[in-house]
Amino acid sequence: MVGAPQGSQRRAVDRVRTASSRRAFARRVHHHAPRAQVSLLQREPVEGALLLARAGPAVTLVARIGHDREGSFVRARLAAENLAAGLIEGTEPTDRSLILLDRAGENCIVSTAAAARAMTPADAERALADAPAGALLLLQGNLVFETTRAALQAGLARRLIIIFNPAPV
Repeated sequence: MVGAPQGSQRRAVDRVRTASSRRAFARRVHHHAPRAQVSLLQREPVEGALLLARAGPAVTLVARIGHDREGSFVRARLAAENLAAGLIEGTEPTDRSLILLDRAGENCIVSTAAAARAMTPADAERALADAPAGALLLLQGNLVFETTRAALQAGLARRLIIIFNPAPV
């Protein structure tokens, strides 16, 4: 378990802690498989990966980042949490998101997806090559169809527990 987060890391973790569905998911994962490996593919799961890693399971976050200032920032932040090993550096810019709120507090998330769309089926297959049977695969819907299919097929072949979140589609 990593020490208490500071500054912007603390704010990011606080936002995750306020999401009751993520807290409940983390408790279930920790209760049922306290040392299970959890693989998460791509962007949105970063905060979820932080939460899960702090709850106990071994977490592998797999995401493409660009060779740019934002990618360096993401790598440094995730390295501080021991979550940078699965990052794949590419020539596309690192994905970014902007969260807009209306007066009622409803949000609309506007994101770039060049890095997510650049993840290949081979990237997904390599990421899951050593995943043990029974590990969890949390897969986001922001990958291209071929990469999503490859990740699902690899997960099924390795007898992983697959959770597919179609967001942001």
